[in-house]
Amino acid sequence: MEVAPLLQAAKALRLNIIGVSFHVGSATTDGGATIDGGAFI
Repeated sequence: MEVAPLLQAAKALRLNIIGVSFHVGSATTDGGATIDGGAFI
């Protein structure tokens, strides 16, 4: 999912975005998924 459209919509609604988060999932067996997920932020 692209973050830019979400941030633009939040700005249009005058929402104050103070951070972002993502969830890899507790059932993952690939520890690299956390690192890979962080690359999108």
